[in-house]
Amino acid sequence: MVDPTVIATPAMTSAVPHASLVTEVRVPWWSVLPWAVVLAFGNGFWMVSLRGAAGSIERTSDPFESWLRESTVLVSWYVMAVVVAVALARRRFGSRPRGLGGATGSIGLVVAAGTAAGTIVLVVSSMIDYRLQVERMDHVATVHPACDDACLSELFRSTWHVEAKAVAVGVVLMLATDLALVLLVLALRGGGLRNGLVHVRPVARTSDRHVVLAACLLGAAAVHAAVAPEHLSQWRPAGTFFVLLSLSEVIVGVLALSRRPGGRRAALPAAVVVSVVPLLTWMLSRVTGLPFGPEAWTPEAVGAADAMACLLELTALVLALRLLRTRSPDRTRSRYAQAVAVAAVVTVTTVGVGCSTLPVVGLFPGVGTDHGAEVTGAG
Repeated sequence: MVDPTVIATPAMTSAVPHASLVTEVRVPWWSVLPWAVVLAFGNGFWMVSLRGAAGSIERTSDPFESWLRESTVLVSWYVMAVVVAVALARRRFGSRPRGLGGATGSIGLVVAAGTAAGTIVLVVSSMIDYRLQVERMDHVATVHPACDDACLSELFRSTWHVEAKAVAVGVVLMLATDLALVLLVLALRGGGLRNGLVHVRPVARTSDRHVVLAACLLGAAAVHAAVAPEHLSQWRPAGTFFVLLSLSEVIVGVLALSRRPGGRRAALPAAVVVSVVPLLTWMLSRVTGLPFGPEAWTPEAVGAADAMACLLELTALVLALRLLRTRSPDRTRSRYAQAVAVAAVVTVTTVGVGCSTLPVVGLFPGVGTDHGAEVTGAG
């Protein structure tokens, strides 16, 4: 049975033989993106509001700026959640849901995905607040010995209960807000609901894994570029290393997106090299310390930015090795899977860049390590 939403032109079908065409279901981005944006900013509002009521004082200054910045950074996180919800809705209710049950089920999945994504962020934020508050209370106990172990334990317990209540209240508020925002966006778009767009295209196209590989390399390059200025100010050879590493990852990432199979194949061993070298360097600097530099053989602390860069490099290494072992051409299997993977990579990248010390994008006070005190950094 032919799907009525298939998009195909006579020129396409006449210019390309039928055997070289493939039908795929594309992500309905005109639905996904508006939903992701409003969910990110709606849930972000409650997260920052609850942080002001129960969070650590280090993270409660400039609430409007924090809401705007953090919500913008987390849009890709909500894109990933909404794409997963739409993919599940398509599998259960079809590309164009029919009847009240199909529409209600599809909307419910989007609302549930948005609330789940917001809950994860809220829990992580509350854990960070709790850690900072515990550190402050430990410091107060050392300055004021009148608060003994029992007193300190009671302070910890009451602080934990307050953070837990904030999360519970936040989940309820986000659920109600997400439902209202999803319905509002749907109404503004005329009420049309689609879980997929069926499209006929030629077979030849860059594969899923090559696209994700390129995204990982470009994301790692962005994180390395973000931490390069601080390392240049601390120790010029370390900063130069990060600049050269960023340029190498950009070149290899662009090459991985080449439409020529030979170009994509040549990018794979290069991707292994630009992933393994910084990973090994990072492990050495964190375990034993580098054998050279101003702080030779001094292990460095693990920071959030370098952890995100390592995650991207490790993913790129695994993908490159798998593609090197693949003999047959790797074809795209699911637009939804590719969208989820790329959104995850963008999320890790934005968090990594946001945890750097750049003045404009330093988004997460109290998170990670003070990189300004380090000589070398993210792997």
